[in-house]
Amino acid sequence: MTVISRLASRVVLPFCRTNALAKLRPQLVTTICVRNGGHGHMFQKRQTQLYMNRLMDAVLFYYVGLAILPCTLLYVFVYIYYGPCVLQEFPKEGPPPRYWQYERTVLRQWGAWVLGSHEEWLERNQSLIEAESIVRRWNRVMERVKHLQNERWDYKGYYYKPVSAAWVDYARYVNDRIHYQYEMQYGLSSRSTGESFNVYTSSSKIRFPETGAYDPFGPFDHFATYNVGIRERVRCVNPRNGVPMSVQWSETPYFYPIQIAQYALQHYSQNKTGERPRTISVDTLPSNLKTVERTKVLPQSENVHGILRLETSSENDSHEPRQPANFALSQDVSLVCLLFSWKPKSERSWYAIVIQDIVSNRTVTLKYKFVQDDRCIWQNFEYDTYADEEKGDDGKLSFTYSLGNFAESSHLLNITIDAIVETTKAFALLAANNRVDPLKSGDIRLVSLQFFGSAEIQLPIKQQSSAHYEIFLQTIEWFLQNQDSVGGWAVPVQRAIAEDRLLLKAGWHSAMAQGHALSVLTRAFNLTGRSDIIQHCRRALHLFRKNATEGGIRNNLFGHYWYEEYPTTPGTYVLNGFLYSLIGLYDASMIPELKVEATELFNTGVNSLRTFLPLYDTGVGSVYDLRHLGLKSSPNIARWDYHALHVYLLKWLYNITGDKFLNEVADRWAGYAHGKRAKHN
Repeated sequence: MTVISRLASRVVLPFCRTNALAKLRPQLVTTICVRNGGHGHMFQKRQTQLYMNRLMDAVLFYYVGLAILPCTLLYVFVYIYYGPCVLQEFPKEGPPPRYWQYERTVLRQWGAWVLGSHEEWLERNQSLIEAESIVRRWNRVMERVKHLQNERWDYKGYYYKPVSAAWVDYARYVNDRIHYQYEMQYGLSSRSTGESFNVYTSSSKIRFPETGAYDPFGPFDHFATYNVGIRERVRCVNPRNGVPMSVQWSETPYFYPIQIAQYALQHYSQNKTGERPRTISVDTLPSNLKTVERTKVLPQSENVHGILRLETSSENDSHEPRQPANFALSQDVSLVCLLFSWKPKSERSWYAIVIQDIVSNRTVTLKYKFVQDDRCIWQNFEYDTYADEEKGDDGKLSFTYSLGNFAESSHLLNITIDAIVETTKAFALLAANNRVDPLKSGDIRLVSLQFFGSAEIQLPIKQQSSAHYEIFLQTIEWFLQNQDSVGGWAVPVQRAIAEDRLLLKAGWHSAMAQGHALSVLTRAFNLTGRSDIIQHCRRALHLFRKNATEGGIRNNLFGHYWYEEYPTTPGTYVLNGFLYSLIGLYDASMIPELKVEATELFNTGVNSLRTFLPLYDTGVGSVYDLRHLGLKSSPNIARWDYHALHVYLLKWLYNITGDKFLNEVADRWAGYAHGKRAKHN
């Protein structure tokens, strides 16, 4: 301690003394007597100097004695014990060396690992130097601009001053805060009178149904503008059943009745409102089938088309290369739908469609095979030929759709393919988040239709501009074949609600699905006149009388019945699903055999709606459901798009019932979307 103090007084202390000590006010002078050899020697020292000496002694002891000296000894010990690192050859395999492994000593490696590489520090310094040079150049330019403005006396000149990144980040923060906290949308719009800054209190536009009497056999709502098949929640349209498969609540595609019903109502509405489709027959002349053994069996009646029997591979050797029956298709970009009927003879029978993507100039092959795969659709990474593998052609894409397990059938399978939807779903697999801009008419062109294996094909093969009528008929068959024993169409996946506080096990039914199905089957009965549809509709009505605790779709709320979209216990009382179920009941009441039963269920639901509709009013919007009544939780506020749907459905029911109360509520809720608020006290 004494040695360090003396060293500090001779070496370090002179560097630490400043003129600031001389400016201190006079303080008490301490007299210290130092006796040396019996002769008293007196000298005076200020109290501040004593504090400074004591402080320097402590600092130097801890800094030098406990920091510098041990580190120096450690460095010397490591250098003597380990020495410099041994140079090694650069590895030819495995990961390359890290930057700190290029240092010669262990301590230098540790320092490089802590402080970073030389290249990193060099890039930082160069970046700082470049940034400073850019700032200086901009300053010179701005000074020159100001100088020229002063010389020319031109006050109309402007110069651009870049906005700092901090201001950009702050503007984004304010934008997000306004959007999420106040649910406001805003932006610039150009008009004939100039630009204007618009603020919207709702992110969804309020729409009303057409006024007048509602036709249960006409278009359903504005579904003619929908395209259910290209929704992100739809993984694919099942090629065997012709209905969409959903991934809304499960990664494995499944049949969701609500989505299938909306798919059917979309095509029914488009068939009602759209133009008549253009149809051509695909050329099936023998000249196009030179590699195929073809036999045409003529029917007994001239009005019935023949059947084309194909044998494109050996049944004994599955490894023999298959030569497909290749049918050239029309190059008209508007003819994007294929319709044919075929009967495969074995599981090795399949077909493919070759499509040209006009936008990216790629060839896309969609293969449809008998294989059980939960993915529904997947991309093929194998090459068709060795030449393609050598070339590595990125201009060719191949995808496979699953037809499920092969089953021998005595009748033909009707196949309807919308190539725009099928190709859009295939391209979605190429995107990282399965999101892709949907294709539209003119983006693709059908090239050829190929058949492999043994099969019989009903002639003619049709190529059309649309196939709304045929797709609607396919969805009808799905509903008729998949109705369960209790009269419903069950959802085969589990549904968790309210942060898993409410749970619906797989196999639950939905009032919205039942209502949509009734709307589909009512229109199907009017279109086809099939009497068996009436029995399916009657069975579908049974669930409206069955409580949720018993597997039904009905819950009791204060002595009134409510048809549940999600039949949980306690109930959720979702509004939009309940309204859709009422519309389905009204549609079913148009069938004479079901009029009494369906009308009774409809009137019961309307009375419940009139009773509980005020509970959904928040004064600034509406709530999605009433789950907070049973869970004692905060209300589930409806998004603006659901709020707009509530208004639309209430107006729709007003057109059906003529109930002015429903119309008043719909008008008030429409005002909420335009910034109006309920009065306060």
